[in-house]
Amino acid sequence: MKNLLYNGDFELWTYPNTCPDGWVTGGSVGSYSITRDTAIVKSGNYSLKFQTDAGTATHVSLRQNIHTALGISFWRGRTITIGGWVHASAAGLAKLYVYDGIDQSGQKSPNSAVNTWQWMKTTHTVNASATGLYFYPYFNAIGSEQTGYYDGLVALEGCWVPQTPYDFEDVEFRLGPTSATSIVLYPDEGMELGKHLMHNTQRAADGHLYGYEFGTYHKSSFPVQFMPSSDAAIVNSWWESQAKLLLFVTSGPVTAVHSCMIMGETCPMNQLNKPYDDRFKGTIPLEGY
Repeated sequence: MKNLLYNGDFELWTYPNTCPDGWVTGGSVGSYSITRDTAIVKSGNYSLKFQTDAGTATHVSLRQNIHTALGISFWRGRTITIGGWVHASAAGLAKLYVYDGIDQSGQKSPNSAVNTWQWMKTTHTVNASATGLYFYPYFNAIGSEQTGYYDGLVALEGCWVPQTPYDFEDVEFRLGPTSATSIVLYPDEGMELGKHLMHNTQRAADGHLYGYEFGTYHKSSFPVQFMPSSDAAIVNSWWESQAKLLLFVTSGPVTAVHSCMIMGETCPMNQLNKPYDDRFKGTIPLEGY
């Protein structure tokens, strides 16, 4: 779950009044400016600001090529979702869209909110004959003096992206089985770095575990997805290569939980304050489970 966009939060600007690092201008027309803004920001220190002049400007956009690292053949037939925050001086101006050289998604879905941040996203299935995969924050000024701001842009393979940007590689969680069923946990949109993990167990009347909820002290939580045991081999392969935190449970009572693995190191449940990542200083309060 790595953000496919470089500098999607627009925090990096070698030249603050030209173009953010990792982006190029994409088909802009008329008189406009592209600048780093500090006044209207959704997260971090900066946002991207488009400003157009009355009369000549029709649209302004930036572009980033997503297919470069893996090649376009990898992406053909796959699904990608791109989301981000936009803030526009009028409705119908700001868009986020994807283009694969043949098909595009998002061009017909502009912002509806005015002078406030609005979350927007678009999901695109890449054409089997695609020649590239490009993402555009796009501002359609229609020949008038307008401003648009963009922040927290995220692109992921699949049909979901979070509304809160973070380093995805540092906050992936999966619960795996010692018997019949595995539980898969993904970080939600409220995840925050630098907080402590908490958890809430849910039990049936006979004491059996039927749900886990993980989160932070800011009441973030992780949605839970159940997976058939036939997928265990795939899940185990994923653990070996990528997992940051593994919690092993059984399909029996809660007391059958025996240990957790943190960054590849097994940790008994009675060790309560074990940080698992230098960037995410969390504790795992699992005593008694």
